Amino acid sequence: MTKSRIIHRIIAAAVLGAALTVAGIPAFAQTDCDTSINHIRAGSEFYAAGNFQAAYTSFSCFLSLYPAETYPQQTAEALNMRGNVLREQGDLEGAISEYTQALDVQDDFAIAYNNRGWAYFNLGDYETALADYNAALDHDSSLAYAYNNRGLIHQYRGELRQAATDFEHAINLGAEPTPWAQYNLSLVRLVEGRQGNSLAPAAPVNTVSGTTAFYTEPASLLERGEAAHDDGDWRLTVSVMSEAIAVDSNADRAFYLRGRAYMALDNPDAAFADFDRLVELRPTFEFAYWERAVAYAERGYFDAAVADAQFAARKNPGHVNNFIVRGTIASLQGETVKAGEEFLGVMLCFEHERIQSEALTIDQPLSIDMTEGRIYEIPFAGEDGQTINIVVTSATADPVISLLAPDGTPINGDDDSGFMLGSLIEDYTLDASGTYTLLVSHAGGGSEGRMTVIVMNADADK
Repeated sequence: MTKSRIIHRIIAAAVLGAALTVAGIPAFAQTDCDTSINHIRAGSEFYAAGNFQAAYTSFSCFLSLYPAETYPQQTAEALNMRGNVLREQGDLEGAISEYTQALDVQDDFAIAYNNRGWAYFNLGDYETALADYNAALDHDSSLAYAYNNRGLIHQYRGELRQAATDFEHAINLGAEPTPWAQYNLSLVRLVEGRQGNSLAPAAPVNTVSGTTAFYTEPASLLERGEAAHDDGDWRLTVSVMSEAIAVDSNADRAFYLRGRAYMALDNPDAAFADFDRLVELRPTFEFAYWERAVAYAERGYFDAAVADAQFAARKNPGHVNNFIVRGTIASLQGETVKAGEEFLGVMLCFEHERIQSEALTIDQPLSIDMTEGRIYEIPFAGEDGQTINIVVTSATADPVISLLAPDGTPINGDDDSGFMLGSLIEDYTLDASGTYTLLVSHAGGGSEGRMTVIVMNADADK
């Protein structure tokens, strides 16, 4: 019986401080535009699902079909949404161009001012961003996002009272950005407290334990959290990184590591929230998209997962994580052949040595010694219609497997579906008799150590 399960992925870690560049986005294909379709609604639905190419095409269809002078509000909305698409793809300059065109059509469009301000903010142009946030609030004083975002500008300038006022406005409006505004206000109060200002409580509250504690520098919290993460202490990682985020709501490294810890703790919803925030903070950082792609896939949002995986691949096409993430998505979708191909790709990225193993006997464990870049080829006899389970475990290494049919083509594969970082192919039915080959190597979670391999006859358990 096939069991539903959470797949834990160890994606090769990255240094968030590395210099990043904005990738050029290829032109989106323009197709024939059906006049019977509400292209703005369709584009919005594609955008919500993470299918950004289809979203961009739908908004472009509206713009090509309907003149701006007749439909100014809808035209501005389509341009604004095209800007959002480009922003999601990391093209901030392109997004600014779209937002500017939207404002040329509708000069009181508060959301477009806010969105353009956010793009300028992420490009480091704080003065222009501030001007856009002010314009947004001039046209819509109830726009909570603009208050929160303007508060960040004041916070960066050290204007803590102005920042606190803006964050409080955002919170009082009770809109979607309230959690971020609360985080930001918490940071302002902690900093004020260090300066002896009456805005802050005398003893800052530890947001994890609920107890009072002295203020802790974010850098030391990150060091503690990274050590916990490297040790595989996922609950401690969550605890310490949550405290770091309470101190600095823009601590991208903390969101990154806490999200990975949440994935290891079978909490993809919490992980997704962290990776989504990481994408906001670092919109051109490919690791954020790889991680969010896995979280999307774990939650069953496969179109969005594929879109994130494709964006990351364009940013860093030669990285092993492309194979890991595509294999993960394929595995969760039940696309066994693609999973086998992608996880074979993981092995080939590391390969330095190929070892022909002795034949494996069904239901009898086999021990192998894994080291960096080694691939084992392990043959075993299978029969047409036979259902098998394949389990590969290790105390120190991170197994990855690909199952080859008697003709040598990949038919299934896995990375981390088993216990801890173990590999698992469960209830797989063979469709031919002959000699199958199990390829076993390692992924990014560890390359050295003893692995135990067993192929079991699942029919005997039914």
